Amino acid sequence: MKCRCKYTRDRANIQRSTTLMELDLYESSETKKETSYSSEERQKMKVFIAENSLIVSERLASLLLGYEEIEIVGKAHDIREAKESIWRLKPDVVILDIRIPGGSGFDILRFLQNREINTKVIMLANYSYPQLRERCKELGVDFFFDKSEEFEKIPEALNELLVNYAHQQTHDTVKRV
Repeated sequence: MKCRCKYTRDRANIQRSTTLMELDLYESSETKKETSYSSEERQKMKVFIAENSLIVSERLASLLLGYEEIEIVGKAHDIREAKESIWRLKPDVVILDIRIPGGSGFDILRFLQNREINTKVIMLANYSYPQLRERCKELGVDFFFDKSEEFEKIPEALNELLVNYAHQQTHDTVKRV
């Protein structure tokens, strides 16, 4: 099991490095003129974790620490704290447990939609019924994972979100120049 996790993490790091190198190549070909924007000036992608299990929350935080392009801006273990923090911090990505004390992940999704908070959502559950996946998709969840069987897929989702985030950052900066 330890080898599998290390292998998965190494593979994710290689994939992330490759996609970021591809993005740098894309950026250099897309922006022919010289700009003062460099990869060091890119803002980090802000991630918020709303998870009822302290163990899973710490495991997610440990996973995210491997990404220098990601900043964990906060964590919450109940719905009230999650809503207040998300409203205040405006994260780019919310990693959200479907079961959270005081409500559910669906309550937080509705909260995001009602306040037009534009954030990407990775939903986690301890089970993955097809109806649940479909409902999450209908509500705009970007990624859905069963914590017990698909945890190792989270780095792939983060890589995809990072590439999209970096691409958006580049276009926003080019527009300002």
